[in-house]
Amino acid sequence: MTPMLTIALTDSGFKTLSANGVWDCVFWDEVREIVAFKRDMFSVDLICLGFRTDDSGTWFEVDEECPGYGPLISEVERRFELTHDWWPKVAFPVFATNFTTLWGEPLLSRNVEEDEPSSPFAKLKSFFRKPEPNAD
Repeated sequence: MTPMLTIALTDSGFKTLSANGVWDCVFWDEVREIVAFKRDMFSVDLICLGFRTDDSGTWFEVDEECPGYGPLISEVERRFELTHDWWPKVAFPVFATNFTTLWGEPLLSRNVEEDEPSSPFAKLKSFFRKPEPNAD
């Protein structure tokens, strides 16, 4: 299990603090795509946001259990002019991934079955990660 991240908004984006005390940053002007999806946690779903900042497949992921998630959602909705209708599209039906691009251009086409192991969608999902600690 990935250690809990704490989210803190900044003037230029947001940063995450890992359990081992390392900060990582996402800058608003570098965001190319924002997606929302769910992870099946066996008895519950976990709603996650992914932020793509380049074309290499690097994503920064946060989830609804992270302290600071609420203020981040509010700022993302305001800054990227999102309507509140994205949440039910991701939340329902339950126990489905419901991968949804909220803003930006998708890196890969997602016109394939998401459960097909060889699909670009499956490969894209495998790129999601929590920000890794920096070696400062």
